[in-house]
Amino acid sequence: MKFLQISDNGCGINKDDLSLVCERFATSKLEKFSDLDKITTYGFRGEALASISLIASTLKIKTKCKTDKDVGYTCQYHNGKLLSKPMPCAANLGTTITIEGLFKNMSVRHKALSKRENIEVTNICQVVYRYAIENSNIAFNLKNLDKSNNLLNTKLNSSCLDNICHIYGITSEKSLYFCEIEDENFKLNGYVSVQKVRFHEFIIFINSRLVECARLKRIIKKVYELSTLKNSGFLIYLSLHLDPSHVDVNVHPAKSDVIFLNQEDIFYKISEKIKEMINNSNQIAVNDDSFMNVSKKSFTRDIPSTYQYDKVRSDFRDQKIENLSFKKDLNPYFTNNIDKEINDNELNLNSVKEMKNNFLDNVDPFTTKILKEHIYIGLLSQNHLLIQHNTDLISMDINYICQEVLYQVCIFHFATFKFIKLQKNFDIEKLIRLALDSNECDWNNEDGDKSELAVNGAKILIAHQSLLADYFSITITKDKFIQTLPNLIPGLVPKLIYLPIFLLALACQVNWEIEKDCIDTIIKELVSFYSKDISKHNNEKMERKIVEHSLLKQARKSKFRLAKIGAYVNDRCMKKIGSNHDFYKIFERC
Repeated sequence: MKFLQISDNGCGINKDDLSLVCERFATSKLEKFSDLDKITTYGFRGEALASISLIASTLKIKTKCKTDKDVGYTCQYHNGKLLSKPMPCAANLGTTITIEGLFKNMSVRHKALSKRENIEVTNICQVVYRYAIENSNIAFNLKNLDKSNNLLNTKLNSSCLDNICHIYGITSEKSLYFCEIEDENFKLNGYVSVQKVRFHEFIIFINSRLVECARLKRIIKKVYELSTLKNSGFLIYLSLHLDPSHVDVNVHPAKSDVIFLNQEDIFYKISEKIKEMINNSNQIAVNDDSFMNVSKKSFTRDIPSTYQYDKVRSDFRDQKIENLSFKKDLNPYFTNNIDKEINDNELNLNSVKEMKNNFLDNVDPFTTKILKEHIYIGLLSQNHLLIQHNTDLISMDINYICQEVLYQVCIFHFATFKFIKLQKNFDIEKLIRLALDSNECDWNNEDGDKSELAVNGAKILIAHQSLLADYFSITITKDKFIQTLPNLIPGLVPKLIYLPIFLLALACQVNWEIEKDCIDTIIKELVSFYSKDISKHNNEKMERKIVEHSLLKQARKSKFRLAKIGAYVNDRCMKKIGSNHDFYKIFERC
């Protein structure tokens, strides 16, 4: 192995500890022997780096702690010893370990490994595959530099079942049953094959640590032999969680085996659960060819042939590099967000609960799925954007989706908004007067003197300043100045040119006496204020950041739902304008 590099964004290594990093048995995981009773880290003996420094030609460490304000430190090791004092260097928070020339000075071992390259690649794949299943919320990418195809490529925030199917080439999710047991001594979840398979694959994690458990594997194998799947192999993935003090992790040099309290009782309950699941699966066919054809020798999915125009070549879960450079603060008139203390007693308003229930009763799962699984393409015009869902190209009304997102944020995050502080305090009486003078206001002589209306409007808002501040993060002082507005969606700030109309609407349109009417009207006015001219910017990059990285990012969140808007293909809010199949007829390619 020529080169190995591992990086993290953790807390880093203190400069004073760098001399101990490659010393044998020097570990930061244990301070006293009793810590073994609660250890949950993958390693804890302090032998890994010490061993590697003995067999590698070069071992370098670059690290930076939070206490290192300006620079990090880099140093080099050989045979377990620090070669020179740590040198200051530019570094990000965390640690990077670089290893070069493994077994370079051990010619016999190096030659033996060179002949076993394929075996070692397989061993690496086995470990990575299993951790990808256990940690399905993390994206894994494994590639052999000598080959063009990825050995593994899982998506961010995938599901455990998706990763199992992807790795083992299972095309029918019905082939696997979800297994869950919760007991006073342990908690277990995982997946069990209930159809015939041609190999035996047993994966078990105990407290998120990959281990071998030969005793449990033999018990499960016996369960299958005595069931209707007696001539079949099995695919088992189990994630067992125990009290760390009940697990002895220090019984095997490689930490691959552990022992724990009540072991036989736990094994019995697991085997009985699997037996029950196999028996309950008798109603379904056990000869699914798509599952039978899976071979342990090949963990790549055998994708069935499809027409070119039916292929989906993008994944909505893929991360874009622009996400890392997106700045949340997009308006020079606002300063940074201010956190807000939340009183849970304030959140239990019956009117808000009723608004939530009314909305949830009117949810459209079809359009919600489209918005959650879309891929952003770009702006079609100032009022419409283009998204892709599977093989369909869809146009969406920006103002509509903006109002939907803002409304849901207001009712489902009610009274929890952060503050956005205005860089300059504005006199609300003067702003209301500006609104009365504007063309958007329908003022006439019968309404009264504009100055008096402005004074009275300011008094109404000041009288309800506590409600506005507590529930909506709108801070108005007694001397008639507005200081803050709510941060409804990170990166989305309203245009202050519409602030006068917003304040006039609060003063004139809100029924402050009836709770539900009051809250509902204020929310609608907030939505109107924040959604005006949402995509009208002189800067095209700014438009994309607001639409893609603020609005649509919020719409992808798990709690977001879309209200019913009719058949989406015919509605102006969401309209299908084409598909790969349609375009293939014209261009003869996709």
